[in-house]
This record gives sequence, structure tokens and C-alpha cells, in this order.
Amino acid sequence: MNLVGWSGDDGAPVAEALGRFGGALVRASRWDASKQAYVRYRPGAAEAENTLAALDRGDALWVELAEGARWWQSRAAVVHYAFPDDVTAEQEAGIRWGMADSVAFFAERYGVWEPDLQLLFNPDLPHRAGASPLTVWIRNPVGPWEYQDLLASTIAHEYFHVLQYQLREGGPITGPSPAWMTEGTATFGAGLYERDRSGLDAELLHLDHWRRGIRATRPLAEYEDSEAFYGDRGPNYYLGALAVEWLAGHAASGADETFGPADAAWTSRLADEGSHLSYYGLLSSSPGWPDAFEDAFGLAPDVFYARFDSYLHALARAFLPHLADDVDEVVVAVSGPAAAEQVAAVRDELSRVQSFFSERFGAPPVDYTLHLAGDDESAAWAGRRVLGAASQGRFCGSSSVGLAAAHVVNLSCSHSDDSFRSYHFRQLREELAPWRSLPPVEHGDRYGPWWLVHAIDAYVHDAYGAASGREALGEIRAERHRRARGVEEPLLALATGEDANNAGYGSARALAFVAGEWLANRAGEPALLDYYRQLPSAAGWEKAFEAAFGLSVEEFHASFEEHRAEAAPGLPRLVGRVLGPDGEPAGGVEVRAIPRDRQPHASAETRADGTFSMRVHGGRFLLEIHADSPGGRQDIGWYGPDDGFSLVRSRAHVVEVADDDISGIAIQIPEIDWRRIEGVLRGPGGEPVSGVFVDAFPLGDYPGPYDQTDEQGRFTMFAAGGTFRLDLYADTPAGRQRVGFYAEGDGFTPVYRGVATVDINDRDATGIVMNLPVSSVSEWYRLEGVVLGPGGEPVAGVSVDAYPVGEHPGPQDRTDGAGRFSMWVLGGSFELHLSFQFPDGHRRIGSYGEGDGFAAMDEPAGTIHMRGQDVTDVVIRLPFDPAATE
Repeated sequence: MNLVGWSGDDGAPVAEALGRFGGALVRASRWDASKQAYVRYRPGAAEAENTLAALDRGDALWVELAEGARWWQSRAAVVHYAFPDDVTAEQEAGIRWGMADSVAFFAERYGVWEPDLQLLFNPDLPHRAGASPLTVWIRNPVGPWEYQDLLASTIAHEYFHVLQYQLREGGPITGPSPAWMTEGTATFGAGLYERDRSGLDAELLHLDHWRRGIRATRPLAEYEDSEAFYGDRGPNYYLGALAVEWLAGHAASGADETFGPADAAWTSRLADEGSHLSYYGLLSSSPGWPDAFEDAFGLAPDVFYARFDSYLHALARAFLPHLADDVDEVVVAVSGPAAAEQVAAVRDELSRVQSFFSERFGAPPVDYTLHLAGDDESAAWAGRRVLGAASQGRFCGSSSVGLAAAHVVNLSCSHSDDSFRSYHFRQLREELAPWRSLPPVEHGDRYGPWWLVHAIDAYVHDAYGAASGREALGEIRAERHRRARGVEEPLLALATGEDANNAGYGSARALAFVAGEWLANRAGEPALLDYYRQLPSAAGWEKAFEAAFGLSVEEFHASFEEHRAEAAPGLPRLVGRVLGPDGEPAGGVEVRAIPRDRQPHASAETRADGTFSMRVHGGRFLLEIHADSPGGRQDIGWYGPDDGFSLVRSRAHVVEVADDDISGIAIQIPEIDWRRIEGVLRGPGGEPVSGVFVDAFPLGDYPGPYDQTDEQGRFTMFAAGGTFRLDLYADTPAGRQRVGFYAEGDGFTPVYRGVATVDINDRDATGIVMNLPVSSVSEWYRLEGVVLGPGGEPVAGVSVDAYPVGEHPGPQDRTDGAGRFSMWVLGGSFELHLSFQFPDGHRRIGSYGEGDGFAAMDEPAGTIHMRGQDVTDVVIRLPFDPAATE
């Protein structure tokens, strides 16, 4: 037991004050003279047992610890603040907390603090924060991103600089110690703070330092000089942090050893016994920084530099092998049980991609690592260590560009045919025009306006599709030109992604292809990449455009719009007017052109005068009216007879569009006699179930409304009569799916059996009660597995139906190229029914069974019990290959 005093603030909550002992605290007690008894506190005890609630300055405590610990008390350091008027009350409170918490962290961890500190603001700081003796500086005004960074680690980083000054007894912060050490120790310390306070994974922090640090342009030794270090900035801070991490680990180990990436204990624990602080304490009494360095870390600087360089190469060989050689080429790394034929197919595709870019566009070799993972486990490992991706679910792949360029692919997942071409192009563009080398822009993309970036990308995408034989070039061109006709705006008006969305993204992307094709035909395909090559040294994207394509942006605009008028002329318009029941113009009504054939959809909202106008492709359309009802905006009918409006689809007019505009469409919405559909969803104990979508599916050719249950489980919908089936949907981690139906009896069925209907032709339908087998639709469980053939090979295209054994709803999925299926369920028990699409139709082929994992049609099916947790190891072994079965 330890007898200690509290010197902090009066009224300090005991859980907060004693919580700074962490897991070392066993119990604490204080003598209460008024009660003539001890009041006690024990972590995790019931509230009634913890009679010690608060501490006052001067209180004496008996404290029992499981291990030694420092106890930081708030009054040991005083911080003086001066907040300007443009700092909000919320920001002020957060910054005060962040400063106090940073002081406490370093005091508790290392036993050092600055007893008299100030935090000031300066609008002229070149960066968001800084430090000088006894002072942390913050640049104002403080924006949202700056504020979050301040609380996450920036204040801790700058406060560490103050500690550096204190520990070296007043010497200058940035000299004569190496600049990389000055900033590396502060970045390392701030990382430890962020890890401790936010639960950041230690290994991910280590790998983040490495991935950022390897972007530095010089060896670590050259960053001793302040001018060199602060001239490059950015990655140098993280290279310094990685070096300090290495040194701290070396000092803590007490052995002369080299740390390598194969040492899992090293990368996962961030060994730290404060040797980097000891270094600053030694500076004041050492002849020079190299002497303090060797005393603190146990090796001379030149020895460290050599070994640290070897360490970086070892990390590169392990995670990004393309960095470990002097050749610009793609390095393919394989992990896990990857099938030889899959790897060979990827290598063939990669070879085609490289030949396409070099032969067609004159592209140089590209340097990156392509990591092929054979299963989920090896994919998760690669995603974590190569990319720093801490995936919560199944990791199918991701990528990064730049020096730490890597493309991780889980071969057991399905992937787009274009994924390898797409990544190769992104890395090629990054090497030609490094994103960080381009000046930032307030709106849009550093690479240029949306229309130009996508003109190049769309053309390259479609050219490769044609070159690889996946699509015929003539069909691609015809489709792109057809879709481009739907854009009314000039090409140059599509400057941002928002502009493209407003114009209709698919049509805007098609117009960008037409522009890319025009530029390639005029200046040659290599000019498309030459634009990016010119970009870093040009005085703006316009000058790079002119250098690459041989004409100014203004000249291009005039010539291209002439070409566009012939190649992709504007589409015909549908023009009309919508009136309300009183004959007055109805503004804000959405008119949707629903194609009867295969044309794209189109829509327009009526103006204040009730008029609307939209461009459509030639073909036949129904005009659907989306307007206000007592329950909100919904589909209410169609353009048809009887004043231009029909409540039923079968009477709707079919508008046939050829090459000319169609005008004079007149729609008058009648006075509608709305009927109500109303009810409640309850769980097993009668509790309300919120967040469920109730869809009134029409059993006729009239619109059906929908609603989402509120916190009381209630739903209310309106329709103009009709008979409906009530389908229930909920949002899963993989998207929205149907979970059941309104039915007779308890009001719910998970399958299409015993489904009830709701008739509101001459009356409202209220008082509907649906009793669900769950209390919530927010707790989902994953049901996942694989279907294999007779030889253990994956079988694609098998439909797996989780058929409920009980009342819990079951979804469906179809196996991918790796034979895998994945579904989300709300718990329960299920049979897995299997079916396959044969040439003569879709047929059942059996079920999941006990033993070998398959049950024939005449055998009892096995049952999967979820029991409140994921089931991800289901293996179904088919005794035959359905694709080879007649």
C-alpha cells in the first residue's frame, strides 16, 4: 500500500483522477473524519460499493497497485491560454482538453513536464502549429480539419518540442542536434500519444510511418541539416519517426541486433523506454550530439545510418519488392494458396496491359508491386502490411499510388476485367505527374478539369476494351456517341464532378470519350499521356494542354463543338406543362420518362409556371408523375387520357420520340381521394422495431407507396385505392434486402407463403400489426462459405438460398468465380437450398447436408444455426459439376 496526497483540483471525480493509474490500480481508500470510517474505490465495483466519489486538494489516500506507476496530478503544470475571438467555445474547450491531455500523457509516461506553459495563437504562422521555448503556437483561424488534427496529435507534437527545450536546459530546439531527430522524436511521441488515446493499432502506426517515410528524397543522414530537412518537409517527418522507433527499440532490447520486418514482436509493440528523451537530457553535458546519441542509444551515428538503411531495404523486400531493385518494372508477389493458373492468367493480363500502353501511347515502364493473395487470410495480411488497410470484413483488394505503389488483389474474390488496366494507368499517371508536385486547386482536380481528365481516362479505358477483344470498337463508339447526345451543356462547362453529375454522369462520361477520341485523332494517342508529362513543369493545365495537343483550349473548344454537332447532336426534347387540381401551374413536380424499350431514363422537375423540358433518346416512353401526397413525395400516376393524367399504368399514353422535339404535353393532376395504410412492427416481446422499410407492392397497374418505421415501429402510407402486398426490407452491411412479408396469423412470414393482402379500394387499412422474430434490424450476422466440385475446384454460378427453419428471414446469393457465397442474416436457423441455371431452366440440385456438406434432393437437408454469431466456414462439396450436367 502507498500513502499519497492529491494536489490536483477540488472536486475531481475519483474515477477520472485514479483512472490515470490505468490497469495498475487495485483499490484506494481515504479516511472520512466525519463518518469515522474509510471511504473506498475499486475499479469495476458496483456504484453502491464505491463510497469514495471525489477528491479535494490535500486529501491523503491509501493506494494499492498491482505494479509501479506514475500518478500525474493536474496542478503540477500550469497552462496560460490566450484565445482569439474567432475560436469557437467548442474549439476552445477541445484545445484546452488536448493541451492538458498531452501534458498528462508525457508526464505519466516519462515523468517529465513543463511546469509553466502558454498556448498562443498567431495568424501569420506558416503552418498550422509550432513551438518555441515554453510556448505552443496555433495558427488561427482554426478550420474543421486543423481542429481535428490538433486534438489527434498536433498539440502533442508541438508540446514535445517544448520538452526538448526543457530537457536540454535551454539549448535551441533545432540545433545542433540533427533536424531529423528534432522532428522525428516529436512525430514518434505524437504517434505514441495518438495510439494510447485513440486505441490506434501499434503495427499500423509503425507501417504508416514506414509507408510515408519512404517517400523522402534523400538518405536519413542528409537530413541532419535543417535546411535540407525543412526544404523537403512532408515524408521526412515520418522517416525521422521510423528512425527514432528503430533507435528506441534498439535501446530497449539491450542487445546489438538489427531489427527486421520478420520480427513480429518488434513491429507490433513499438518498444519504448524513453531513450529518445534521455538523448535530449544528455545533450547539455556532452561534447557534441554524436556523443549523446551513442550514450542514449548504444551505437554511433555512422553505424546506425548503415544499419537503418539495411532495415529500410529489408522492409522494402518484404512488403514492396519493387523498391528493393534498381529496375522500373512491375514485381508480382504471391502469398497464400494461389492457384497456378490464376497467377498465370494475371501475369498474361499484366503483360497485355504493359504492351498496350507502351505500343499505343509510348508509355515508359511503370514501377510498382502487384500482390496476389490466394485466400482471405493472406489478403488481409497483405492489405494490412502493404497498404495499412485494417479491414473489418472480407478484404478483396485495394491499392495505393506513388513511391509506395502497390495493388493488392484477393484472387478468391471476383474482380472487374478492367481492374489491372485501371491501376496501371493510375500509377503511370502518378509517375508522369506526381500529385504532390502539382499546385492545389480550390475546386476540382489537380490534374485538370473533369472533362479533360475523363476524356483521357475514358478513351484509354475503351481503347483497351477494344484492344483486348472484350468489346468491338465500332460498338463502343456508337454507344458513347449515342449517350453523349444527352448532355446539353458545352464540354468545357463540365469542370467538376458536380457539374458532370448535374448533366447526367453517364452521358457526361460518354461526351468525355468523344472529346478524348477527337484529341487522339488530332494529335496522336501518345499526346494523351504527354499532357500529364507536361503538367508538372507547365504554368497551369492550359499550357500543358497546348504543349501536348498543339492548340489552345479556346481553339479546341470551338473545333470540338463543331465536331460534336455532327458526331453527337443534341437529343430531341419532351416539353410540356403540369397543372394542379385547381388548374393552376404545379411547380416542383417531377416528370419521369420511363422507357418501354432499352433507352436511358430521363426526368425533369417543373418550374414555377408548371413547365418542364427534358432530352430523351428516340424510342417509346411512359411519363410517370412524382408529386406530393399526404405522406410526402411519391409516384402518383402517369400521363394519359382524362386531362392528361391516369392513376393506372395500363391507360397511360405511350409517347413515341423520333428525331424531333415533342411539345404541348399537358398534364392536369386531379383531386385524388387518398386512402391510408397504417400499422406497426413489433418484436418478440411487443417492443417496436424501427428502421424497417415497408413497401406496398401493387397487385395491379397502379403506383405503390412505401415508408420506414419510426422509433415507435409505426408506418403510414397513402395511395389512391388498390390492393397491395406489404414487403419488408432492411439495410444490411451489403445493401438493402427483403426480410419478409405481411402475412395472416402473426402478421409476418419470412417466405412467400401465407402472404396477406391489403385492400383500400373503398376504405383505409389501419391497425395492421406485424410481429417480427427480432427486436432490431441493426444486428446482422454473416453466413458465408464455398461450393466445391468433385475435385475440390470452386463452382461458380450456384444459387444458395438460405431457407428459414423458423421465422427468421433468409436471403440468397450466387457463388462467384472462387465458388464463394456471402449473405447477411438476422440470426436464426437455415437450410441452404442449392439451384443452378441449366440451358432448359433454373432447377434445384440439392442442399447443404451433414458430413460431406451435400444432400441430394431425396435426402434430409442439414441446418445452419447462427446462434448470435457469424458462420463463415460452410463448405458444400458437390458430387458432380452442374455446368457439365445435361
